[in-house]
Amino acid sequence: MARHDHLQSGVFRALALISLTILALATDVTSYSDVSSISTPSASFEDAVEATGWAVNADVCLPDSGDLSCPAAAPAPTPAVPVDPRERHIVFVSIAIKGHALPLLRVASEMKERGYRVSFATHDSGKEWAHAYGVPFLSAGAFPISAEDLRVKLRAMTRDASNFRGILTMFNDIYVRAARPMFDALLPQLERNGSNGNASDLLVLDIATVGAQDLAHKLKVPYILNSPSLLFDLGGAPSYVPAWGTGFSEKMSLWNRCMNILFPRLLSVALTPPFMELNKMRYELDLPPFRSQHDLFKGARVILNTAFGLEHPQPLSPLVEAVGPIMPVPGGNASRFERHPLPSALLSWLDTSIESTPSLRLRQRTASSPRSKTSGDHEVDTITGGVVYLNLGTMAYIDAWQAQALVEGLSDPPLKVLWILPTDQRGILPPTLPTSLVIKPPSSSLSNLEMLSHPAVRLVVSHCGMVSAQEALVMGKPLLCIPFLVDQPDVAARVADSGAGISLDKNLLSGPYVHAAVTELLTNTSYTHAARRVGSLLERAGGAARAIDVIDAALRLGFDHLATLNLTAPWHKTALLDVWAVYAALICLLAVFVRVQWLLIYFLVSESFSLLCNVVFGPPLPPTSMAEGYDETYEDGDEGSGCSDTSQPAH
Repeated sequence: MARHDHLQSGVFRALALISLTILALATDVTSYSDVSSISTPSASFEDAVEATGWAVNADVCLPDSGDLSCPAAAPAPTPAVPVDPRERHIVFVSIAIKGHALPLLRVASEMKERGYRVSFATHDSGKEWAHAYGVPFLSAGAFPISAEDLRVKLRAMTRDASNFRGILTMFNDIYVRAARPMFDALLPQLERNGSNGNASDLLVLDIATVGAQDLAHKLKVPYILNSPSLLFDLGGAPSYVPAWGTGFSEKMSLWNRCMNILFPRLLSVALTPPFMELNKMRYELDLPPFRSQHDLFKGARVILNTAFGLEHPQPLSPLVEAVGPIMPVPGGNASRFERHPLPSALLSWLDTSIESTPSLRLRQRTASSPRSKTSGDHEVDTITGGVVYLNLGTMAYIDAWQAQALVEGLSDPPLKVLWILPTDQRGILPPTLPTSLVIKPPSSSLSNLEMLSHPAVRLVVSHCGMVSAQEALVMGKPLLCIPFLVDQPDVAARVADSGAGISLDKNLLSGPYVHAAVTELLTNTSYTHAARRVGSLLERAGGAARAIDVIDAALRLGFDHLATLNLTAPWHKTALLDVWAVYAALICLLAVFVRVQWLLIYFLVSESFSLLCNVVFGPPLPPTSMAEGYDETYEDGDEGSGCSDTSQPAH
């Protein structure tokens, strides 16, 4: 009994201690008021008092003479006239890479025509872009890499079979390297010093222009990020969405799904040195460092230049606005600059291409396909003629064997090919070219949008930069994707998943490989139908007009109302550590309760069984009485043996 009582008292003491701990935790968990939330009501109250003209510490006027006349109250201050958002200075900032700057140039040009005060800041090599779109230019200094060094790096990235190393090269040698020079060049032009007319009220930044983001933090100016491609996110996307940089299709194999989880973590580790360089820069500028790579864009308003239909459906933060591709607004300055008529000779060449007959191999492909269409089958196109528009951009540097594969795969007269190829890459072409192939250098006189909108163009062979790919889709053209750099494999995978194109591996190009893909795209109309559908979905997202609405709303109302609680709550609340602590304590309490109940039941059952045994079999002998009986028996035995020994006769 003494042991039972001691055990029960120990259990109840532990139970009382756990109950007190849970009570303290519950009190802490339910106390969500921090210093900022406590100060907010008082601040709003003071604002309300000032707004109504009351003085908090004013003396009460109660004169002894009974005269209720008091000194005249001071006149209420005249309310400030609200500033028209169109009078505020909006500065667009981008590195001098056309794919990053073009969407911002289109938005800035349209906003200027609507009466907003805008400027465009980029490197000196992009000065002509700002002037062409009619936007005031602010110099961000020289591009940190010479044209020759950039060409060498891009050529190495294009030839590298691994896209992973190309991503690291872009971050280390271009994005991060351009950060500090751009900051130093723009800070004196945009800071508020009382006499600076260029001081900005809002910055609209390209997402890769990390130096401008530090500039916004230093100037304490609100900013909006523009993502011209898929949203860069290290591990934040759902597991069923292909991670940024993988180039995976939505129909991932088991191995791809394993790598889809691992790749963002590996990329995050590999990007640690450039992020440490950014933190070093922020330390020198007296800015708080990023605690992790996720803090780089944390809490920022983001304009995402794509939309669901091309991008995979997934949950997005309220701070992210998917506006689709930013195209020139019809009738605007950007549209007049980009959509001027094509040269008459080229236009005549395109017009005659519509009436040409199909090639022999295309006729054979059409004849071998079934004419009847059943459920699940695709229609076979019988439209004659057409032009393949080949444009791999200015950043991809292909090798001679890749150029040979493209020429062989597209040499199928009378199918015509228009290849936009930079002059410095002409040396990779084969010595003899088919007459159906026309090569032109990139030029302002060759409007890409006019080319894509021409009815003779039936297929686009593209590197699948996001801007180029979405322009082709908006014009309803299917894509043959040959991705080379950074995010291009991801965009190509999205195009293939949407059914609007086919993606080829740059490392496996050959003449038959290219020709089979071209033939499939030209004879199977499902790709064209899918391209038109995806293009319509992209246009319905809003484009430039929606992006302007987002910027205008940020000027008028800000965007703090879009920030979710996890951006401001303490980390332990975001991770639910306090909630899990309560659950763990409850589980421990339940375990102790079950144990105590078991001991009580065991005690009751054992006592009941003992009582029953006493009633049926009688009470057991006390342990001391039994021991004494054993001792007496032993002593009697000794005495009996002694008597028998003495009774024996002596010999």
